[in-house]
Amino acid sequence: VQQWDNPESTHSQWRLRLLGAVARRAEAEVATSEAATPGEPFYGMKLEDLQKLVEAHRQWFERAEWCTRSNRNKMKTMYDVCHERIIPATTCQERVVRLAQADMGKLQSGSTDFIFKSETDLTLVVDTVLGGIQLCKGLTVHGKLVHGGKIRVSYWALGQGRSKEWRTSPVCHRGAEEASDQIDTIPCNLPGNQNEPLGEEQDKVSCAGDLKEGDIIVLRWGVSYTVMVRAPLRIKHFVSHFWGEETVKFLEALMKHAKSREMDDGVQAVDQVYYICTFVNNQHRVELGDGWERSPFNLALHFLVSVRPRGEVVMVF
Repeated sequence: VQQWDNPESTHSQWRLRLLGAVARRAEAEVATSEAATPGEPFYGMKLEDLQKLVEAHRQWFERAEWCTRSNRNKMKTMYDVCHERIIPATTCQERVVRLAQADMGKLQSGSTDFIFKSETDLTLVVDTVLGGIQLCKGLTVHGKLVHGGKIRVSYWALGQGRSKEWRTSPVCHRGAEEASDQIDTIPCNLPGNQNEPLGEEQDKVSCAGDLKEGDIIVLRWGVSYTVMVRAPLRIKHFVSHFWGEETVKFLEALMKHAKSREMDDGVQAVDQVYYICTFVNNQHRVELGDGWERSPFNLALHFLVSVRPRGEVVMVF
Protein backbone atom coordinates (compact mmCIF):
# COMPACT_ATOMS: atom_id res chain seq x y z
CA VAL A 1 0.00 0.00 0.00
CA GLN A 2 1.51 3.32 -1.03
CA GLN A 3 0.62 6.79 0.20
CA TRP A 4 0.53 9.79 -2.11
CA ASP A 5 -0.11 13.48 -1.63
CA ASN A 6 -0.80 13.87 2.10
CA PRO A 7 0.45 11.08 4.40
CA GLU A 8 -0.37 13.14 7.50
CA SER A 9 -4.10 13.21 6.81
CA THR A 10 -6.26 12.70 9.92
CA HIS A 11 -7.73 9.44 8.65
CA SER A 12 -4.59 8.00 7.07
CA GLN A 13 -3.78 5.36 9.68
CA TRP A 14 -7.17 3.67 9.94
CA ARG A 15 -7.65 3.78 6.17
CA LEU A 16 -4.28 2.12 5.64
CA ARG A 17 -5.08 -0.62 8.16
CA LEU A 18 -8.56 -1.26 6.77
CA LEU A 19 -7.60 -1.35 3.10
CA GLY A 20 -4.49 -3.37 3.87
CA ALA A 21 -6.57 -5.96 5.72
CA VAL A 22 -9.03 -6.26 2.83
CA ALA A 23 -6.20 -6.63 0.30
CA ARG A 24 -4.48 -9.29 2.43
CA ARG A 25 -7.70 -11.26 2.75
CA ALA A 26 -8.26 -11.16 -1.01
CA GLU A 27 -4.67 -12.29 -1.53
CA ALA A 28 -5.12 -15.16 0.92
CA GLU A 29 -8.31 -16.29 -0.82
CA VAL A 30 -6.48 -16.47 -4.14
CA ALA A 31 -3.49 -18.28 -2.65
CA THR A 32 -5.66 -20.98 -1.03
CA SER A 33 -7.99 -21.53 -3.98
CA GLU A 34 -7.78 -24.85 -5.82
CA ALA A 35 -6.66 -23.18 -9.01
CA ALA A 36 -4.80 -19.89 -8.99
CA THR A 37 -6.90 -18.47 -11.78
CA PRO A 38 -7.52 -14.73 -12.09
CA GLY A 39 -10.55 -13.29 -10.35
CA GLU A 40 -13.44 -11.89 -12.31
CA PRO A 41 -12.09 -9.43 -14.90
CA PHE A 42 -12.49 -5.90 -13.61
CA TYR A 43 -12.25 -2.83 -15.74
CA GLY A 44 -10.88 0.60 -15.04
CA MET A 45 -10.07 4.03 -16.38
CA LYS A 46 -7.00 5.24 -18.21
CA LEU A 47 -5.39 8.16 -16.47
CA GLU A 48 -5.46 9.89 -19.86
CA ASP A 49 -9.27 9.94 -19.74
CA LEU A 50 -9.33 11.69 -16.38
CA GLN A 51 -6.71 14.12 -17.67
CA LYS A 52 -8.84 14.89 -20.74
CA LEU A 53 -11.92 15.48 -18.60
CA VAL A 54 -10.09 17.96 -16.39
CA GLU A 55 -8.48 19.76 -19.34
CA ALA A 56 -11.81 20.04 -21.17
CA HIS A 57 -13.36 21.81 -18.18
CA ARG A 58 -10.23 23.23 -16.51
CA GLN A 59 -11.81 26.57 -15.66
CA TRP A 60 -14.79 24.87 -14.01
CA PHE A 61 -12.59 22.43 -12.07
CA GLU A 62 -10.38 25.21 -10.71
CA ARG A 63 -13.16 27.62 -9.79
CA ALA A 64 -13.29 27.71 -5.99
CA GLU A 65 -16.69 27.81 -4.30
CA TRP A 66 -17.89 27.54 -0.72
CA CYS A 67 -18.05 23.92 0.40
CA THR A 68 -20.45 23.27 3.28
CA ARG A 69 -18.92 19.84 3.91
CA SER A 70 -15.49 21.28 4.77
CA ASN A 71 -16.62 24.83 5.69
CA ARG A 72 -14.18 26.54 3.33
CA ASN A 73 -13.68 27.52 -0.31
CA LYS A 74 -12.61 24.55 -2.45
CA MET A 75 -12.07 23.71 -6.08
CA LYS A 76 -14.37 21.07 -7.54
CA THR A 77 -14.44 17.74 -5.71
CA MET A 78 -15.61 14.29 -6.80
CA TYR A 79 -19.06 15.13 -5.44
CA ASP A 80 -19.24 18.01 -7.93
CA VAL A 81 -17.79 15.89 -10.74
CA CYS A 82 -20.32 13.11 -10.20
CA HIS A 83 -23.35 15.41 -9.91
CA GLU A 84 -22.49 17.95 -12.59
CA ARG A 85 -20.34 16.09 -15.15
CA ILE A 86 -20.72 12.33 -14.89
CA ILE A 87 -24.50 12.02 -14.48
CA PRO A 88 -25.42 14.27 -17.45
CA ALA A 89 -22.71 12.81 -19.70
CA THR A 90 -23.63 9.17 -19.01
CA THR A 91 -27.42 9.48 -19.21
CA CYS A 92 -29.21 7.19 -21.66
CA GLN A 93 -32.76 8.09 -20.70
CA GLU A 94 -34.40 10.69 -18.48
CA ARG A 95 -38.02 11.19 -17.43
CA VAL A 96 -39.57 14.08 -15.52
CA VAL A 97 -42.74 13.22 -13.59
CA ARG A 98 -45.17 15.13 -11.36
CA LEU A 99 -46.45 12.66 -8.76
CA ALA A 100 -50.24 12.46 -8.41
CA GLN A 101 -52.49 11.22 -5.63
CA ALA A 102 -53.18 8.07 -7.66
CA ASP A 103 -49.44 7.22 -7.53
CA MET A 104 -49.09 7.18 -3.75
CA GLY A 105 -50.07 3.53 -3.26
CA LYS A 106 -47.25 2.41 -5.56
CA LEU A 107 -44.68 4.29 -3.49
CA GLN A 108 -45.53 2.76 -0.12
CA SER A 109 -43.10 0.12 1.04
CA GLY A 110 -44.95 -3.10 1.93
CA SER A 111 -47.76 -2.41 -0.51
CA THR A 112 -48.49 -5.15 -3.05
CA ASP A 113 -48.25 -2.44 -5.71
CA PHE A 114 -44.79 -1.23 -4.55
CA ILE A 115 -42.75 -0.48 -7.68
CA PHE A 116 -39.20 0.00 -6.35
CA LYS A 117 -36.47 -2.50 -5.58
CA SER A 118 -36.54 -1.47 -1.93
CA GLU A 119 -37.41 1.41 0.38
CA THR A 120 -33.96 2.92 -0.21
CA ASP A 121 -33.19 1.65 -3.73
CA LEU A 122 -35.64 3.67 -5.82
CA THR A 123 -35.12 1.71 -9.03
CA LEU A 124 -38.24 0.59 -10.87
CA VAL A 125 -38.59 -3.20 -10.96
CA VAL A 126 -41.66 -3.14 -13.21
CA ASP A 127 -42.98 -1.08 -16.09
CA THR A 128 -45.43 1.37 -14.56
CA VAL A 129 -47.27 4.66 -14.92
CA LEU A 130 -46.55 7.65 -12.66
CA GLY A 131 -48.12 11.05 -13.14
CA GLY A 132 -49.78 9.73 -16.28
CA ILE A 133 -46.41 8.94 -17.87
CA GLN A 134 -45.42 5.42 -18.94
CA LEU A 135 -42.09 4.44 -17.39
CA CYS A 136 -39.81 1.48 -18.09
CA LYS A 137 -38.32 -0.68 -15.36
CA GLY A 138 -34.68 0.06 -14.66
CA LEU A 139 -35.13 3.81 -14.23
CA THR A 140 -33.89 5.17 -10.88
CA VAL A 141 -35.26 8.18 -9.01
CA HIS A 142 -32.57 10.85 -8.79
CA GLY A 143 -33.61 14.26 -7.41
CA LYS A 144 -36.68 16.41 -6.96
CA LEU A 145 -36.77 19.29 -9.44
CA VAL A 146 -37.42 22.68 -7.80
CA HIS A 147 -36.62 26.35 -8.11
CA GLY A 148 -33.59 26.91 -5.90
CA GLY A 149 -32.25 23.37 -6.16
CA LYS A 150 -28.43 23.28 -6.09
CA ILE A 151 -27.74 20.14 -8.15
CA ARG A 152 -27.26 20.28 -11.95
CA VAL A 153 -28.39 23.92 -12.24
CA SER A 154 -26.43 24.58 -15.45
CA TYR A 155 -27.85 21.36 -16.93
CA TRP A 156 -31.46 22.37 -16.30
CA ALA A 157 -30.78 25.88 -17.61
CA LEU A 158 -30.46 24.26 -21.06
CA GLY A 159 -34.17 23.39 -20.98
CA GLN A 160 -35.20 21.16 -23.89
CA GLY A 161 -31.63 21.30 -25.20
CA ARG A 162 -30.19 19.51 -22.17
CA SER A 163 -29.75 16.23 -24.03
CA LYS A 164 -26.73 17.76 -25.77
CA GLU A 165 -24.91 17.08 -22.49
CA TRP A 166 -25.50 13.34 -22.98
CA ARG A 167 -22.43 11.69 -24.45
CA THR A 168 -23.82 8.19 -24.58
CA SER A 169 -24.31 6.36 -27.86
CA PRO A 170 -25.79 3.13 -29.29
CA VAL A 171 -22.64 1.42 -27.99
CA CYS A 172 -23.91 2.27 -24.50
CA HIS A 173 -27.40 0.96 -25.40
CA ARG A 174 -28.82 4.41 -26.03
CA GLY A 175 -31.13 4.43 -28.98
CA ALA A 176 -32.81 1.14 -28.08
CA GLU A 177 -36.60 1.12 -27.82
CA GLU A 178 -36.52 1.28 -24.02
CA ALA A 179 -33.98 4.15 -24.06
CA SER A 180 -35.36 6.68 -26.49
CA ASP A 181 -33.97 10.18 -26.97
CA GLN A 182 -37.26 11.68 -25.85
CA ILE A 183 -36.77 14.77 -23.70
CA ASP A 184 -39.64 15.48 -21.34
CA THR A 185 -40.92 19.02 -21.15
CA ILE A 186 -40.17 20.71 -17.84
CA PRO A 187 -43.48 21.10 -15.98
CA CYS A 188 -44.87 24.51 -15.10
CA ASN A 189 -45.36 25.84 -11.57
CA LEU A 190 -42.50 24.00 -9.94
CA PRO A 191 -42.03 24.30 -6.16
CA GLY A 192 -39.61 26.85 -4.69
CA ASN A 193 -38.82 30.51 -5.25
CA GLN A 194 -39.77 31.25 -8.86
CA ASN A 195 -37.01 33.87 -9.08
CA GLU A 196 -34.31 31.25 -8.54
CA PRO A 197 -33.01 28.88 -11.25
CA LEU A 198 -34.09 25.27 -11.55
CA GLY A 199 -32.07 22.49 -10.02
CA GLU A 200 -32.45 19.18 -8.25
CA GLU A 201 -32.73 19.29 -4.46
CA GLN A 202 -30.53 16.24 -4.04
CA ASP A 203 -28.49 13.87 -6.16
CA LYS A 204 -30.65 10.94 -5.07
CA VAL A 205 -33.87 10.85 -3.05
CA SER A 206 -32.91 8.76 -0.04
CA CYS A 207 -36.08 6.70 0.46
CA ALA A 208 -39.58 6.13 -0.91
CA GLY A 209 -41.07 7.73 2.20
CA ASP A 210 -39.64 11.10 1.08
CA LEU A 211 -41.85 11.14 -2.03
CA LYS A 212 -45.17 12.96 -1.82
CA GLU A 213 -47.99 14.12 -4.04
CA GLY A 214 -46.99 17.09 -6.20
CA ASP A 215 -43.26 16.35 -6.18
CA ILE A 216 -41.53 16.72 -9.56
CA ILE A 217 -39.12 13.80 -9.68
CA VAL A 218 -36.37 13.06 -12.19
CA LEU A 219 -35.72 9.43 -13.14
CA ARG A 220 -32.72 8.30 -15.17
CA TRP A 221 -30.78 5.31 -16.29
CA GLY A 222 -27.36 5.32 -17.80
CA VAL A 223 -23.89 3.78 -17.81
CA SER A 224 -20.56 4.27 -16.06
CA TYR A 225 -18.16 6.91 -17.31
CA THR A 226 -15.55 4.31 -18.29
CA VAL A 227 -18.07 2.40 -20.42
CA MET A 228 -19.02 5.62 -22.16
CA VAL A 229 -15.46 6.68 -22.92
CA ARG A 230 -13.86 3.56 -24.41
CA ALA A 231 -13.83 -0.22 -24.67
CA PRO A 232 -13.18 -1.98 -21.33
CA LEU A 233 -9.59 -2.01 -20.01
CA ARG A 234 -8.47 -4.32 -17.21
CA ILE A 235 -7.41 -2.50 -14.07
CA LYS A 236 -3.76 -2.30 -13.10
CA HIS A 237 -4.11 -0.29 -9.88
CA PHE A 238 -6.84 0.21 -7.25
CA VAL A 239 -7.38 3.74 -5.91
CA SER A 240 -8.80 4.49 -2.47
CA HIS A 241 -9.67 8.15 -2.08
CA PHE A 242 -11.89 10.72 -0.39
CA TRP A 243 -14.61 12.23 -2.58
CA GLY A 244 -14.18 15.55 -0.81
CA GLU A 245 -10.67 16.11 -2.16
CA GLU A 246 -10.15 18.62 -4.95
CA THR A 247 -10.13 16.74 -8.25
CA VAL A 248 -7.28 18.73 -9.78
CA LYS A 249 -5.04 17.76 -6.84
CA PHE A 250 -6.28 14.16 -7.04
CA LEU A 251 -5.17 14.00 -10.68
CA GLU A 252 -1.78 15.48 -9.76
CA ALA A 253 -1.29 12.82 -7.07
CA LEU A 254 -2.22 9.99 -9.43
CA MET A 255 0.11 11.37 -12.08
CA LYS A 256 2.97 11.16 -9.57
CA HIS A 257 2.18 7.51 -8.99
CA ALA A 258 1.75 6.75 -12.69
CA LYS A 259 5.11 8.30 -13.56
CA SER A 260 6.78 6.25 -10.84
CA ARG A 261 5.49 3.07 -12.56
CA GLU A 262 6.76 3.96 -16.05
CA MET A 263 10.27 2.71 -15.31
CA ASP A 264 9.02 -0.59 -13.84
CA ASP A 265 6.45 -1.76 -16.37
CA GLY A 266 7.21 0.32 -19.46
CA VAL A 267 3.66 1.68 -19.61
CA GLN A 268 3.41 5.44 -20.03
CA ALA A 269 1.84 7.36 -17.16
CA VAL A 270 -1.26 8.40 -19.13
CA ASP A 271 -1.86 4.77 -20.15
CA GLN A 272 -1.92 3.38 -16.59
CA VAL A 273 -5.37 1.93 -15.80
CA TYR A 274 -6.95 2.60 -12.41
CA TYR A 275 -10.03 1.49 -10.54
CA ILE A 276 -11.55 4.83 -9.48
CA CYS A 277 -15.03 4.18 -8.14
CA THR A 278 -16.42 7.54 -9.27
CA PHE A 279 -15.82 6.64 -12.90
CA VAL A 280 -15.94 2.82 -12.91
CA ASN A 281 -19.20 2.35 -11.01
CA ASN A 282 -22.47 3.30 -12.67
CA GLN A 283 -23.36 6.43 -10.70
CA HIS A 284 -26.97 6.36 -11.88
CA ARG A 285 -27.39 3.39 -9.58
CA VAL A 286 -24.38 2.05 -7.70
CA GLU A 287 -24.90 -1.67 -7.09
CA LEU A 288 -22.93 -2.78 -4.04
CA GLY A 289 -23.82 -6.47 -4.26
CA ASP A 290 -25.23 -8.79 -1.61
CA GLY A 291 -22.64 -8.35 1.12
CA TRP A 292 -19.15 -6.86 1.00
CA GLU A 293 -17.69 -9.97 -0.67
CA ARG A 294 -19.68 -9.20 -3.82
CA SER A 295 -19.16 -5.45 -3.69
CA PRO A 296 -17.38 -3.92 -6.70
CA PHE A 297 -14.57 -2.79 -4.40
CA ASN A 298 -13.79 -6.28 -3.11
CA LEU A 299 -14.15 -7.84 -6.56
CA ALA A 300 -11.70 -5.31 -7.96
CA LEU A 301 -9.17 -6.04 -5.19
CA HIS A 302 -9.63 -9.78 -5.68
CA PHE A 303 -8.88 -9.45 -9.37
CA LEU A 304 -5.90 -7.19 -8.71
CA VAL A 305 -4.10 -9.71 -6.48
CA SER A 306 -4.91 -12.66 -8.72
CA VAL A 307 -3.12 -11.45 -11.86
CA ARG A 308 0.55 -11.31 -12.70
CA PRO A 309 2.33 -8.98 -12.52
CA ARG A 310 0.34 -7.60 -9.63
CA GLY A 311 -0.86 -4.05 -9.55
CA GLU A 312 -0.91 -1.73 -6.56
CA VAL A 313 -3.34 -0.25 -4.12
CA VAL A 314 -2.88 3.54 -4.21
CA MET A 315 -4.25 5.71 -1.42
CA VAL A 316 -4.86 9.39 -2.11
CA PHE A 317 -5.94 11.47 0.87
